[in-house]
Amino acid sequence: MRNPEKKGKRLWLGTYDTPEEAALAYDRAAFKHRGSHALLNFPHMIGLHKENPKRKKGKNDI
Repeated sequence: MRNPEKKGKRLWLGTYDTPEEAALAYDRAAFKHRGSHALLNFPHMIGLHKENPKRKKGKNDI
């Protein structure tokens, strides 16, 4: 996802076990940055999923 606050630099969302988990992570980030204007994969699930989902640590994680 591109971060609008940093001139379009990419925003690392993590590494996930399934494509669905990755899509939900994208949705959370998009909704956080763009609000109701975000184009989401699962718009009906905003607010229903866990705030801190289980994800794998990526190369950029500490």
